[in-house]
Amino acid sequence: MPKLIILADDFTGALDTAAKLAARRISCFVTSERGIDPSELPDDCEVLTIDTETRHVSPEQAYTLYRDLCRKWGELSPYLYIKTDSVMRGNLSASLAGAAEGLGCAAAFVPAFPSAGRTTKNGKHYVSGIPLEQSPFADDPLNPAVTSDVSAILTRDYPLSVQLIPEGGDIPDRGRRGEVLLFDCASNGEIARIGNRLKAAGLLRLTAGCAGFAAVLPELISFRLSQGWGGGPGGMLLLSGSANEITWKQLDYGENRGWQILSPRWEDVAAGNPDPVLEELESAFHAGKERAALAISRSREQVEEWKKFAAACGMDGRALHNTIQRYTQRLVPAALERTGVRNLAVFGGDTLYSALEALGSRSLRVQGEVEEGMPFSLVKLGEKEYTVISKSGGLGSLEVLENLRRFFWAENNNPRPLTRDQKKGFDSMLAVTMGDGNGVGPEIILKAFSEHQLDGSYVVIGDVSCLKRCSEMLGFSVPLHTVQGVEDVRDGVLNVWDREMLTEAEVQPGVLSKKAGAAARAYVEFAAQQCLKGTFDAMVTLPVNKEAVRLSDPGFTGHTELIAQVCGQSDYTMMLSSDKLTVTHVSTHVSMLQAVTNVKKERIVKVAELTHCALLGRSAQPKIAVAGLNAHAGEGGAFGDEEIREIIPAVEECQKMGLKVTGPYPPDTIFLRASKGEFDAVVCMYHDQGHIPMKVLDFSGGVNVTLGLKVMRTSVDHGTAFDIAYKGIADSRSFVEAYRFAQQMVNGARR
Repeated sequence: MPKLIILADDFTGALDTAAKLAARRISCFVTSERGIDPSELPDDCEVLTIDTETRHVSPEQAYTLYRDLCRKWGELSPYLYIKTDSVMRGNLSASLAGAAEGLGCAAAFVPAFPSAGRTTKNGKHYVSGIPLEQSPFADDPLNPAVTSDVSAILTRDYPLSVQLIPEGGDIPDRGRRGEVLLFDCASNGEIARIGNRLKAAGLLRLTAGCAGFAAVLPELISFRLSQGWGGGPGGMLLLSGSANEITWKQLDYGENRGWQILSPRWEDVAAGNPDPVLEELESAFHAGKERAALAISRSREQVEEWKKFAAACGMDGRALHNTIQRYTQRLVPAALERTGVRNLAVFGGDTLYSALEALGSRSLRVQGEVEEGMPFSLVKLGEKEYTVISKSGGLGSLEVLENLRRFFWAENNNPRPLTRDQKKGFDSMLAVTMGDGNGVGPEIILKAFSEHQLDGSYVVIGDVSCLKRCSEMLGFSVPLHTVQGVEDVRDGVLNVWDREMLTEAEVQPGVLSKKAGAAARAYVEFAAQQCLKGTFDAMVTLPVNKEAVRLSDPGFTGHTELIAQVCGQSDYTMMLSSDKLTVTHVSTHVSMLQAVTNVKKERIVKVAELTHCALLGRSAQPKIAVAGLNAHAGEGGAFGDEEIREIIPAVEECQKMGLKVTGPYPPDTIFLRASKGEFDAVVCMYHDQGHIPMKVLDFSGGVNVTLGLKVMRTSVDHGTAFDIAYKGIADSRSFVEAYRFAQQMVNGARR
């Protein structure tokens, strides 16, 4: 029998929540069969999530359903969780009132989802720091947000008693029947602390919140773990029915990167005729287009036009909504049949529900997340198994379409496995240096481990005491294992080669420290030495603070120089890489006058060759562009002759070597072309020529790679961020990309 029952008011909400637990290898079953018999559940089901589909019903209907479901399942399972919308749309008051009545107890409500920008302060709810009623959700055509006052929302339909618990405030020994304990929260660390305090107070029987608080439930409830299982990869179809501005921006971003976005005409939607847009879709797939999407709406202007069309046909907002859902139910089965794809991504909760209804499936097994707020599940339809990916309209990163593409296809278009257990990984052992113990490094490592973002084998070079302190402060509960060599490495734990440089008492989050700086330097030096010995294949470095290191080593200039010193080398170059752009540099930290002097044929050839070798893990024959030094690449000598004297001969030399190098190209256009996929990398003539487009295109997702040394090394492209250290909000994306790039380099070197 399931240990935890989750009730959600729409399908994407149900999946979002289950995904947080499925990522921890907890067996999660999601269904919209509200009357499902317990005997129909899989034997290993630990979590049952029921989509109540009550967002658009009357408050009375929602109240009755939640009361009855809680009475039924409360007799069978010890814990119930009411999954609420992250911006509190729908029948929130009725749902909590019904649940509290059904179980006869109080409800603890944590509406925050800091990772998705949802926070609660002084009882007010915010979206990325903006009051809820001023956010884009105020324009939701069906459920517009009218207030950020959570208590007002909770008491809108039912006389619930709301008690606000500020951050760190006292929790009552027991709550009264029908009472809601509303918790302020602005960080992931605070969510974890709230969970631990509720457990200590015996108040976990009925809890509520969005997917944010659900993520800590595995730390509070003992679940049996299951083995991961996966479905087959293949082509993908994206269907967007969201009318949220965030989704429109995501579609625009994807379109600028090669996605073909198709939209139906109003006349066809009103007539329930999907054939015209399906013909366009079929043509796109036959032309080899791997990135195609069907979008019901693309902009605010289009939504307004549709409203006008609907009004002219005598439809109100609800009738328009129902018309679109009927169209969707005809569209989805036909689209899957015509394209033959086995993977369906859907944006918008109502759209997902309609799609699954059309396919004749109301139950899924959830596997995990593609990214925050985007779960993926498996469903069997007849003899075929499909992967279904879903996202609420207001969630997801700007790059979400590209993340979907990368999820299914590696760079060489080979299918990418779907589950952690299936991921092949690289046969490599990496060293990860912890960085300054007072910065964001420890937090980023713990987050990446907790969210299963790292595959393959690695060892953290740092201090167990520091990681333990950070884990306890932020509620990660990561299992730490001390090793004294790679032979001690174990699965399922965070393996740490403990350098015993810092004690827990010496960890001072956000503080510039001589001892922490010296320790950070020591981690890097030790990792580089071990790489030279062959213990590790490559190293990935988290940020050190140069000022802190110089307190004990005044001559310290940076990671790269220290590793070069260990290697006994002086000829190397820097690469910056992200999913959008990769650049390398002929020169970096020199004056502009010196940079021009450094533009020499031999140096350009060397950098191009290093670039080629570094990218072999991505492509067997990387395409490398060389940027000119002068405006318009010199325009035949009109604006300088460096291109004629040095750069063109260097390109010709590279081509003789068999490298796919071309150029020189005008610097004002080459980076746009490269960002659209025409080239794998651009060789730049000086520091800012490469850094400026890189920072503009992807400030937080870049990877710093050192090329030309005996030790393969990648690094995050950000600093220690003392101002946010140990606050639970550090972004692990750059670190994960650096880690994966190191794996690619190792793989490429073995070709």
